[in-house]
Amino acid sequence: MIKYDYDVAASLYRRRQGSRGDQPSKDGKSLKANATAVKAYTAYVSKLSDTITARAEKAVPGLNVRFSYDGAYGGVEATIPANQIGELLKTDGVVAVQ
Repeated sequence: MIKYDYDVAASLYRRRQGSRGDQPSKDGKSLKANATAVKAYTAYVSKLSDTITARAEKAVPGLNVRFSYDGAYGGVEATIPANQIGELLKTDGVVAVQ
């Protein structure tokens, strides 16, 4: 598992006024009550995840992303040569390899 540097959509309660949709904050409302903000944030996270994955694939030959967990984990499931983990961790947007 490779953890990316963003909060998952489940942590989004509402979008702050004037934000780009990438600033989750709590207001006590349910996700359902904030469906529009959740949808916007999910779209933002999907694009961000694709961008980080592209950087990682460029930095680490042999990286094989098998599944993205944008909504529940904030990262991807992948295989990677063991000797490339250090390079992967240098990739902008990658915060952990588990």
